[in-house]
Amino acid sequence: MGKVSNYINQNMAKFKQIYIRYVASIFCVFIIAVVSIIANQKKGFDIESIVTVCSIWLAGNFLVESLWKKTAEEAQKNKQKWLIGYGVTFVIAIVFENLSEILKAQKADIPNLIFESILYFYIACTVLLAIYVLLRQQQLDLPHCIGRIIFALLRAVGVYLVLNIAVILILEIIDALLVDIDTFRVELNIQLLLSALAYFPTCLLAVSDTSEDNAAFTKKFVSYVLLPCVWIAMFVIYLYVVKIFVTQEVPSNEIFSICASLFAIGMPIWMMASGFVEEKTSRYAKLISITKYIYAPFILLEIYSMSVRVKAYGLTEQRYAAIVFILLQIIYILWNRHYENLILVFVGCLLIGLLLPFGNASYLSYQSQKNRFVKNQTSDKEVAAEAYDYLRGNAYGRRYIKTNLTEAEQDELHSMMYGGDTHESEQWESVYFYADPIEEKGIIIDGYAKIYTMTAHWNEESTIENYENKTITVGDSEYKNVDFTSCISYYKNLEDKRENQKINEKDIVYEIQVSDTEKLIITYISFEIDEKQDKINRMFMKGYMLTK
Repeated sequence: MGKVSNYINQNMAKFKQIYIRYVASIFCVFIIAVVSIIANQKKGFDIESIVTVCSIWLAGNFLVESLWKKTAEEAQKNKQKWLIGYGVTFVIAIVFENLSEILKAQKADIPNLIFESILYFYIACTVLLAIYVLLRQQQLDLPHCIGRIIFALLRAVGVYLVLNIAVILILEIIDALLVDIDTFRVELNIQLLLSALAYFPTCLLAVSDTSEDNAAFTKKFVSYVLLPCVWIAMFVIYLYVVKIFVTQEVPSNEIFSICASLFAIGMPIWMMASGFVEEKTSRYAKLISITKYIYAPFILLEIYSMSVRVKAYGLTEQRYAAIVFILLQIIYILWNRHYENLILVFVGCLLIGLLLPFGNASYLSYQSQKNRFVKNQTSDKEVAAEAYDYLRGNAYGRRYIKTNLTEAEQDELHSMMYGGDTHESEQWESVYFYADPIEEKGIIIDGYAKIYTMTAHWNEESTIENYENKTITVGDSEYKNVDFTSCISYYKNLEDKRENQKINEKDIVYEIQVSDTEKLIITYISFEIDEKQDKINRMFMKGYMLTK
C-alpha cells in the first residue's frame, strides 16, 4: 500500500504543478466547457464569440506559460513577463474576434481569406513554438521524449474513457432506480467538464513532464512488434516497385497516400525504438538507425504520383500541402541531430503556405486552375468545367469568375459539372430556424380551446406565389388556402440579420392567423430560396395549430 500511496501522491503533486503552471490555459478550456454546457441547456445562447476568444487566447497562453513558468522559482522570477504575456495574448484574441465580425459583415472574400490565414498561422505558430520550447526543456533526446509523451497521452485517453464509462453507468443507474433525468444531456455536460478539468491538464502533463520512464513491456512492444510491422509494410512497397519495373505498369494513384501514411505512422515508431533499444551498438540498433534511409526511396514514388496529379488536374490546396509534406520528409531524411528543430522548419513552411504574398497555397492554386480553365475554355469544355468548379470555391477564383464570365457562361459550365441540377449552384440560399417555445416559456394559448402539432413539407421547386394558397393537414382537419408568403419573407430577412447579430429565441417563432378561430405557430422551418427571391425549393416546417 505504501508504494501505491506514494505513486498517487507523486502524481497528485504533478497535477497540482500543472494547474499552477498552466492556470490561464486551463481556465480558457474551462470557460469553453461552461458556455457549451449553458448552450446545451438554453437554446439560442450564442457561444461563438466567447469560444473564439478563448480558443485564440488559449493558444497564446500555452506559449507564454511554457516559456516562463517551468518551475515555481522561474514563474516568480518571470512574473512580469508572463503577466504581460497574458495581457498581450488576450488583446490579440479580442482584436481577432472583432476583425472577424467586421469582415463577416462586409462579406469581403479575399480580405476574409487573408484574415483567416493570419489567424490560422498565429494559432498554429504559438502551439508549435510552445511544443518546441517544452521539448527543449527536457533532459532527454527526442526519441526518448517522443516515446514517453505518446504513451503518456495514450494513458490519458484511457483514464478519460474509463471515467466516462463510470459516469455513464452511474447516471443510467440513477435514471433507472431513483429519478428520471435527461441522461444524454447530463452525460455530455459532465464529459465537457471532465475534458476541461482532467483530460486537458493530463495531456499538458504528458507533454511537459517526461520524467517517468516507459515500462519494459512498452519498450519491447514498440521495438520488437510495431517496428517489424513497419519493416514488413516497407518490404511490400518494395515488392510493388519491382512489379512496376517488371510489368511496366503506371504506379497506382494511391501510392502517395500509402507512402505518406506509412511515414506518418512509422516515423514516430522507429524514432521511439531508437531510444528504447538498450544495446546501442547491437546490429538491431544499427538497423533501426538506418530505417529512415530504407524509407527514403519511397519519396521518389510520392514525387512521381503528385507530379502526375498536378500535371493532369492542376494545383489545389490539398496538393500544395502534399508537396510541402514531401519537402518535410526530405528535410527529415537529411537531418541528423536535434530533430525538435524541425518544428521551426514546419513553422516556416506554414508561413510560406499561408501568408507569402502571391506564393501561398490559395493563390498558387487559383493561378494553376485559372490557367487550366483559360487553356481549355474552348478546346475541352469538360476540363474547363472542372477548373471552374474549383474556382467557385476559391476567393480569388470567385473574383475572377465575377469579372470575366457572364451568367450564361457560368450556367453552362455548372450544367456540365452537375448535369443541370441547379440546386448545387450558389444562386440557392438555405434558410433554417428552430425554436422550442414549449421547453423555454411555453406557448400562450389564451382564448383557444385545443392545440395540435403540425408538420408540412413540399420537395418540389416552386414559385413563391404558389405558397399563397397551400393546403395543410392538421390532425383530422384539412386547411386550404393558407398563405405562407409573408412567413417566407420574414424568415429570409431573419436569415440575413443572423449574419450580423444574435437572433433571440422568441423572434424565431412566427404566427399565421389562418382564420378567426385558428392560428398557426411556426417553430421550425427549412427551405432554399433562389438569388432573385422568386423561387422556393425543399420546404419543410413544423409547428402548432391553435383552435377555438
